[in-house]
Amino acid sequence: MLLLLAALSSGMNLPEVKAQMTNIVEVSYPKHVMFDLERKTTDPPLLVKSVVSYSEGEPGYSLMTAIFDLDSGDPVKGTVSAVPDPCNANPSYAACLTRIGSSSGIEYVQFLIAGFKPTMSLALIAVLFDSNGSLIYNSESDYEFAITMTSSLTLDVKVPSVVSVSVDGVSQPNSSVLLNLIPGAHRISVPNIVLFGNSTRLKFEHWSDGNNETDRTIQLGRGTTLAAIYATQYFLNATSSQVNATGAGWYTEGSNATFSILSSTRPMKGVMGWLGGKWNFQGWYENGRLLTTLPNGSIVMDQPHFLIAQFEPDYSLPALVFTIGALATIIALTRVRPRKATRKKRKKT
Repeated sequence: MLLLLAALSSGMNLPEVKAQMTNIVEVSYPKHVMFDLERKTTDPPLLVKSVVSYSEGEPGYSLMTAIFDLDSGDPVKGTVSAVPDPCNANPSYAACLTRIGSSSGIEYVQFLIAGFKPTMSLALIAVLFDSNGSLIYNSESDYEFAITMTSSLTLDVKVPSVVSVSVDGVSQPNSSVLLNLIPGAHRISVPNIVLFGNSTRLKFEHWSDGNNETDRTIQLGRGTTLAAIYATQYFLNATSSQVNATGAGWYTEGSNATFSILSSTRPMKGVMGWLGGKWNFQGWYENGRLLTTLPNGSIVMDQPHFLIAQFEPDYSLPALVFTIGALATIIALTRVRPRKATRKKRKKT
């Protein structure tokens, strides 16, 4: 590495074409990254992957791959790894020295750069050293590239796993999100209601900073964490086939829900109703289990509840009317029969 640095500092120009003994086959890197001003990290990481081939090597030769800052001519700081031949180099710099095991081959080298500035003009350089550690000048190859950075701050929005957050009009996957954004105004939006099936839902209450708007704009001047607070709600279904029932609706988990019927009796329809037949309230039931025989009641909303007000028929008045009518008929018949018999006797005399 010292010999390579000396050659660079002496003003040696890197060739424009690939050399005969090394060849940078492929380089992948992020062209633009966000730099977190508070955490001093980038998103994505400054990861450079390269594929370097070499040929015409001899026993004892070494392959050097390194990334240099073109503005200063210095190697950039970072870490490096390589396969199939491991690196043997200073761990503080993005430089890898490997002892090649054959006259030709391919080395896969990966760099994680640690230096940061708005625009990084870089060069990936590959070169061979002979068995004496001397630089083989005509073995050099290089690849120039640049990475630009935008200053950013972290926005951490915490929500339940089923809630989707929208940031600056872009919907994020369900669950909490961690984003690197440029300083300034940003719009955050969460849904007011998130439904699970037909009987359970989440309802937005407020943000952790006290704001109660589902759609809001924040000024990002430092790393910020916001949590959207939601309440779990369950649906109470209170029904009756005979009279109107009240109390159905959504209730917050753990609250008491009240239910009632407007009347405990209802006249039957048709002839039976005209004769005094009616429906009498029997009780509130859930899944066949009696909850209360009172018209009014309450229940803890620890889950969805489905209540039915059941009524039973009351035929007591119609039965009484039928009984009275039957007795009247019998009495009338008994009065008519003797009179007919008397008339028949008179005719015979």
